[in-house]
This record gives sequence, C-alpha cells and structure tokens, in this order.
Amino acid sequence: MFSNLGLDYKILLLQSLNFLILFFIIYKFFSQPLINVLNKRKQDIEEAYKKVNKAKHIIKKALLFKKKMQREMFLEKERLRQEIDNERYSKLASLEKEMLQHKQKLIDQIKEEELALKANLQKNLEQESFDIFLNLAKKIFTKSKLDREFLNEIFSSNEKN
Repeated sequence: MFSNLGLDYKILLLQSLNFLILFFIIYKFFSQPLINVLNKRKQDIEEAYKKVNKAKHIIKKALLFKKKMQREMFLEKERLRQEIDNERYSKLASLEKEMLQHKQKLIDQIKEEELALKANLQKNLEQESFDIFLNLAKKIFTKSKLDREFLNEIFSSNEKN
C-alpha cells in the first residue's frame, strides 16, 4: 500500500522515530524553560494588574480624602469667618454703647454747666439789679439811712413772700 503511493515504510518509520526523538528532546529540554518563562510572564502580568488595582484604590482613597479635607477646610473657613463677624459685631456694639455713654456723659456735663451758668447769671443779675436799685435809691433819696443792709432786708422779705 505504501509502495503504491511511492513511500518506503522503513524510511517513514525512521522519520517518525526521528520526529518522536526530536519531540522528546525539545519537550525535555526546551518545553520546561519555555513554560517557566511563560509562567513567570503570567505572574508578572498578574502582579502588575494587582499593583494597578491597588494604585487605583489608593488614588480613589486619596481623592476621597482630598474631598473630605476640602470640605473640612471650607467648613472651618466658614466657621472662622462667622466667628470673626460675630467678634466684629460685638466690638462694634460695645464701641457704640461706649460712644452713647460718653455722649450722654457729655450731655449731662453740658446741662450741669448750663445750670451753673444760669445760676451764676441769676446771681449776677440779682446783684446788678440790686446795685442799680441802690444807686437809683441813693439818687432819689439822698439820705444816708438807706444803705445796703436796709435794702437787703427789704429784698429778703420780698423773696420770702
């Protein structure tokens, strides 16, 4: 049958045996190192994939932490702004209260001075009117009997009534 096809079965058998020996040698000496290289490459790829996933997870955590810190900083900034505003308003209210007290104090001082000036003016006016009356009385009555004491008695009795 092989001879009809132009094949010699001895050569075919020897070539098959050579192929099996070569296959065994390649398998024995080259397949294991090739499998080791492929396994090593597979492990390296898996480790790189794990590192990428870990890096993604770390980046995600970092972004969340960044957002949290930004929110905390915003809240702290707002709290400090509110605290400063409250302090400013309380100081303004305190200064306004002090200013009103000082204003009232000045008004009271002015009123006291006004009353003192009115009293002094009244006293001076009485004294001058008395002096004018005395001079007038001396001119009208040329008597020396009318002196200051006599007129004081007249005025004091009029004031009592």
